[in-house]
Amino acid sequence: MGFSKILKLKVDEIKSVLGHFVVDRLDTRNTVIRLGEQTTKVDKEAVRKLLGLPCGGIRVNVDNKEAGKHPLVSRWRGRFSRCIISCKDLEDKITEIEYEDEEMFQLDFVMLFISTMVGCTMNGIVMYTLLYMFDMDHGFREHDWFQFIIDSVKVCKNHWERCDKK
Repeated sequence: MGFSKILKLKVDEIKSVLGHFVVDRLDTRNTVIRLGEQTTKVDKEAVRKLLGLPCGGIRVNVDNKEAGKHPLVSRWRGRFSRCIISCKDLEDKITEIEYEDEEMFQLDFVMLFISTMVGCTMNGIVMYTLLYMFDMDHGFREHDWFQFIIDSVKVCKNHWERCDKK
C-alpha cells in the first residue's frame, strides 16, 4: 500500500501540550511553523521526510457531498453495528477479525490512518466519506497523500478552538 515507513514510527501517544505548541505556531496562510526567528516550511517535501508516505497524482478530495451513497462506502459501513464509527470502533474491528477480503483491510487501515494522523473531527469520528474515492482500480500509492495532509492541517487549524471540550 506504500505506508510501510509509517509503521516504523515508535509513538504511543502525543501529549496535548506538544499538539498545542505546534498548532499555536502554525501559520496556515504561509504554511509554516514559526519558532521564534526561524520557520519550518510545511510542504510536500517536509511531509515526505516526516512520514514517508506514497505520493501519486490523484488528489484526495474531501468535498464530495454524495460520497455516503457510493456502493463502496455502503459496503464498508455495513460491517459496523453503529451509525457513527469512532476510531476505537475501527481499531477494534482491525484487531478482532481475520480478513478474508484484502480490500476491506486496506480500507480499514487507510481510514484509521486518516482519522488518527490526518483528519480532525469532533469526538474522533471516522471520516468515512473519503472511501468513495478509493476504487481498487487505483492503488493507494497513486493518491497525493502529501497535499491531502497539508490541506487537512489548514482546515483543522482554521476551525480549531483551543481547549474546546466539545
